[in-house]
Amino acid sequence: MKELARVFGVHRTTIRAALDRHGEPVRVRTISSVQVATASRLYLSGLSLTAVGEKLGFDAQTIANHLHRIGVPVREPHERV
Repeated sequence: MKELARVFGVHRTTIRAALDRHGEPVRVRTISSVQVATASRLYLSGLSLTAVGEKLGFDAQTIANHLHRIGVPVREPHERV
């Protein structure tokens, strides 16, 4: 959906709504506890949320949300380790 949204210049929720209207199945990808632990380790080692997300196949906001849930403090965008 993310790639389709980029190609067509719309938000991914627009793509999702179109798929839903046409009864197309949508695969929901969730992050596992092992991936969250890996994300935490990578992030705490100094990688950015974006870099961690790219390594694990999720966007930066998903990584930030899960790190927040397990109590990992998320740096401000301009902060460095």
